[in-house]
Amino acid sequence: MRSYSPINDDIIQSLVNAVGSDCIIQDLEKRGPFGRDAGEDVRMPDLVVEPTRSEQIQEVMRLADRFHFPVTPRGARHGSCGRGGSAFRRGVAVACRYESNPCG
Repeated sequence: MRSYSPINDDIIQSLVNAVGSDCIIQDLEKRGPFGRDAGEDVRMPDLVVEPTRSEQIQEVMRLADRFHFPVTPRGARHGSCGRGGSAFRRGVAVACRYESNPCG
């Protein structure tokens, strides 16, 4: 099984080019809520993407395939299992939590 690539500057720049810097959260404090749900398990994503169009989600997935990094879809984070919405081995969380967001 192939291992996942760490999120590096090339991946970040490719994501910025694909979705725009205003849709990306890199700050650790702002990423904090995306590392957990209502459970106790914490798995911090390396990066959070908040798409505003379905095409942006498609681009994130294309880049994940190209660079081989994990993507975790995130909803309202109300689950209590501690794993369902937490980032898998870090990677990128795609936030799908706003009414105007194409995920929801």
